[in-house]
Amino acid sequence: MSKISYGTAEKEDAAGPLLAIIYSDFDNTIGPTIRCQTPDGFLSQEVFDSISDYVITGRQLYGKTIAVTVSDLQIVGFPLCIENEKYPRNTFLFNVSFVLDARSDPAPYEPILRKVALTLYSLEEDREFISRPETRWQLHRMLHRILEDLNARKECLLILDDANLLSLKLVHVVQEPPVVGDHQVPVFLRDAAVLKNLDWDLALRHIIPHIDGIKYAKRLAMDAEMDVDCVKAALRTLVHYDFIALVDIFKFSNVYVISGTEAAAFREFMDSPAMLEECRKFVCYPPACTSSQALPPHTPTSTPATTGHCTDSPTIASQSVMEDRMGAGERMTGGARPGEEDEASPLLTSDEDLINLYRAFGPHLTLADIISARKQKMRAVDARRLVTFGVVYGFLRRVHRYPVYLPASKESNQPPGPIRNGQRTQDGTLGRGGGKKYGTKLTSQRSSISKEDAGKTVNNKSNEHKQRSTQKYPLSLVKQVQSVFDGTRTLDEACVKFMRPFQELKDIALSSEGGEVVILYK
Repeated sequence: MSKISYGTAEKEDAAGPLLAIIYSDFDNTIGPTIRCQTPDGFLSQEVFDSISDYVITGRQLYGKTIAVTVSDLQIVGFPLCIENEKYPRNTFLFNVSFVLDARSDPAPYEPILRKVALTLYSLEEDREFISRPETRWQLHRMLHRILEDLNARKECLLILDDANLLSLKLVHVVQEPPVVGDHQVPVFLRDAAVLKNLDWDLALRHIIPHIDGIKYAKRLAMDAEMDVDCVKAALRTLVHYDFIALVDIFKFSNVYVISGTEAAAFREFMDSPAMLEECRKFVCYPPACTSSQALPPHTPTSTPATTGHCTDSPTIASQSVMEDRMGAGERMTGGARPGEEDEASPLLTSDEDLINLYRAFGPHLTLADIISARKQKMRAVDARRLVTFGVVYGFLRRVHRYPVYLPASKESNQPPGPIRNGQRTQDGTLGRGGGKKYGTKLTSQRSSISKEDAGKTVNNKSNEHKQRSTQKYPLSLVKQVQSVFDGTRTLDEACVKFMRPFQELKDIALSSEGGEVVILYK
């Protein structure tokens, strides 16, 4: 994905701006109260009273960072206590609080908050800086300067007196990169040529030339003749530095949707001319690129063609799209080969056409269905790049398939409903709703089968089971496959784990005790 600029793919800082700083302490007459805040009047005394138990706290919470959410605000405080006989009740309780948006990440501000609070602790011990009313105006000016400088320059330097200096800097906290799965496919967010010139270690230098946007992590390890854990560690490093993103194995049988949080990202995409232009440059063929310059086209149907394997084979990801040679300008075409009468057809150029292609994705349509219904528009589009762009930018989500092995019931001799490709022919697959709906459908389906059809079903099942029995699989392998088909692992994970197509894994799971395999979509 080298044509996507790094600037637009870069992750935004989740810290957010600092909205206010509040200093409060315990008054012996009125209790917890706000002594100083900037901007003035930002937090009312009424709101403060509702959370005062979490601001001026008990002894067990002294020196702890405490975050309280009120409406759309997040108040992060650091309560402290100074014990000395010069104070009434022999203690002085105070708190410095940072106010952030409720959706902001408070982690980058926590070290700064702790340092400010401990600095005030030291100043109070030295010269009663915060307990005397005559010096409180200096505290207000100090907090106001911290607020302005952190928001404007992400750092602040204050000379408090001849002996004290306060230096603060907002450092972005980098979150731990996600664990890379064997089945995940790395795609570049920057130009691969730039990465090759950087001073990486030997493992990264060896793996970068093998990344082509098609091969998954385990296949990369096999092609590079490296340990798969070493490859995944190298990919994780590249993810950490935003050099690559991780997507799913590309297959024409994949289903994608735009829903929930993806809908907001899609609206942002539609309203951004820059993103639309970037998407067009990445997924569309240039006008000079004719059908003869593209790879031999793959003509998908509702049941995508395969090359001797099941569509869900882990190796079909590269076979179904031939080879990806984006660097050489040769790219896979998404639709069928245009005939002579179509040579003059215009390529896709408008924003509306591009948006409508993404709008076509739905929960009941495979990528092959979308291509077949829009052959004319898909002539100008690289289908794999179209999907990859949407996934990387967060407005397209893959609907995964989760295989579930259901052992044969020993209590009932009634034949189960017919299974085709691991799915129920009438009821479809089990949805998110789960077992109760499935049980109801199965009962109604069985009652509608005639005796003659039921007998044929039993005979067919018996023949299928005998055919599977002729293929001997180790019992340990059968148990492993059955344990993987537990509804928590995707079809891609299962196929890549055993490096076998789904149909063969299904046969293995059913070879010893029979039963059935159903698919959950999620």
